[in-house]
Amino acid sequence: MLYCIDCRVRISGKTDRCPLCGKHLPSAYMHHSESKYPEYIPQVQSNRKLAKIMFVAAILMILISAAINAVTWTGSLWSVIFSAYVLYIWLMGLLTFKTRVHLGIKLVGHAISVSLLMLVMNIFIYNTGTFNRVTWSVSYGMPIVSIAFIAAAVIIMIKKKQNRKDFLFYLLSMCVAGFVPFILVLCFLTEPMLPGIISAVFSYLIIMSLAVFAGKAVREEIIRKFHV
Repeated sequence: MLYCIDCRVRISGKTDRCPLCGKHLPSAYMHHSESKYPEYIPQVQSNRKLAKIMFVAAILMILISAAINAVTWTGSLWSVIFSAYVLYIWLMGLLTFKTRVHLGIKLVGHAISVSLLMLVMNIFIYNTGTFNRVTWSVSYGMPIVSIAFIAAAVIIMIKKKQNRKDFLFYLLSMCVAGFVPFILVLCFLTEPMLPGIISAVFSYLIIMSLAVFAGKAVREEIIRKFHV
């Protein structure tokens, strides 16, 4: 492509004159070596490297805690609880800061992870006078977590009107999970009943509200997810 030094423009096409100043290009001007576009430099994805470093660090911390727990054994498996915390922080850190992951998946992931973390704590730290090893995590922890994350999903759907349809499936998933504590109570696996009943009633009300106000969208989303 020819370049006019005086006018500082590039000239394309079959011509020997500058369209602005009208001077002959071959005699007084030359091809300009400057590229039309700046050189592309691929961006280094440092997030993957950081994720690998965090993974190795988490594994090392878990192994070190297990070794210390074994050497200084006092009858308590505190390293299991510590490992659960480390894994939770690592997994939730990756899930939270990944911009391509849907916010609904993040909410479901956090709800499941918090419930499992409380379950691990309850199994290895418990009062022998309670009903069983998973009493408070299932009786109180899971209902509270279910209600909190369902409410958070509803608030997000209200604020982000353009993304309401995308949240329907994840909201339904959390509502279904909200019945789990009540089912465990019915199976006599835990007590008391009230938190599980509240969680089940709250989940039922949300499902009925979706059926009344967004029934068509819910059906379309279920068909799209499960291809039925």
